[in-house]
Amino acid sequence: PMPTASVASISRLPHIASAAGGLQLTELKRPAGGLPVSITVDGTDLAHPGQGPLAAGTIVSGHGLAPADGASDVAVADSDYAAANRLSVGSAITVAGTRFKITGIVRQPESAGSADIYLPLARAQELARAPDGNRLAGQVNVIYVAADSATHVADVQTEISRLLPSVNVTSASDLARSVTGSLQSAASLIDDLGRWVAVAALIAAFAVASLLTIAAVTRRARELGTLKALGWTTTRVIGQIIGESAAIGVIGAAMGVAAGFAGAALVTGLAPTLSATVPPSNDFGDTTTVTV
Repeated sequence: PMPTASVASISRLPHIASAAGGLQLTELKRPAGGLPVSITVDGTDLAHPGQGPLAAGTIVSGHGLAPADGASDVAVADSDYAAANRLSVGSAITVAGTRFKITGIVRQPESAGSADIYLPLARAQELARAPDGNRLAGQVNVIYVAADSATHVADVQTEISRLLPSVNVTSASDLARSVTGSLQSAASLIDDLGRWVAVAALIAAFAVASLLTIAAVTRRARELGTLKALGWTTTRVIGQIIGESAAIGVIGAAMGVAAGFAGAALVTGLAPTLSATVPPSNDFGDTTTVTV
């Protein structure tokens, strides 16, 4: 944990547009007769609604936390958590022995690490306890920082690391590299799997074609014997069989390629369009939707 004064100190650094503190907590609940269940709670700085865990979410029911709610026992619930626990606007939930009224339901993007419950930062600080039992009033354990320009992000990271050497500083580009690395690993795995599946399919196709050709030659023993009796040489008979197999292979390949293109076109036409919604990184700017 860091004192709230650290937020003000970071705000005074060069190239900082704004900074907001937060408190990410976990509470272990034990339902009557059930197994322990942990819920994640996020204390949100209501003075900076454009930053923090709720910035990327969409309120789907009720309303979000307002600056006037700083000292109130109100909360916003994640949509998945609310559905799993049958919560709605107006329901009550107990956090750290205090009952909070749910004023809104928020839906977070899949990529965002959403919490289960969002509380005003001041109330979360009053209720929170460190592992050693000390109170966390006036303290935060995460600070959200917006640079005044994308070109200054690296400088801002350096300045924050110099001011608070014990904290981990992560930028959007770090998260993007992490996600990109995961996607590249998945893509590499898919490519390798597809390559070996294709090799196995090709070997199986040749084996099946060879077996069918042998079976066809066996069934046509009389026909081939008659051709030999009429004067056909062994080379000509073999050429006839190979020519028939080649013609069937070419026709089958053409039909397979056509079916492949038709299937791809059908999937493209029927599959839903995928898009990613990128929220503004601070209080300024617009939400951007990118087609995937």
